[in-house]
Amino acid sequence: MNGKSKKPTAGDTAVPKAGFSDWVTSTFDIPPEILEGGLSLEMRGRNRLLIRGCRRILTYAPEEMQFQMKGCVLTVSGKCLVCHSFLSGAVGIEGKIHSISFGDRPGEEVPSC
Repeated sequence: MNGKSKKPTAGDTAVPKAGFSDWVTSTFDIPPEILEGGLSLEMRGRNRLLIRGCRRILTYAPEEMQFQMKGCVLTVSGKCLVCHSFLSGAVGIEGKIHSISFGDRPGEEVPSC
């Protein structure tokens, strides 16, 4: 290498020095809250749920699971619930899901508007 840097061309995608997270979210179409450790739910049918942004599992039972999220507690209720994965804040749940609710503390649900 001769120490000279390559000049960018029109087809190059330059990463701005400021706003790297903005660049990543716009380039890869990722919601900003995902990068910031926020909450994301993905449901597939009625029997599979993927939760992102989980800080820890608070309760685990076949009828109800509670998860500490950033700023709230997420409760999943149903039958035969099984947590099949928990890795880097992502939780995979299978079973018959009846409801998903949010609260400020374990056992507390936020009233609907």
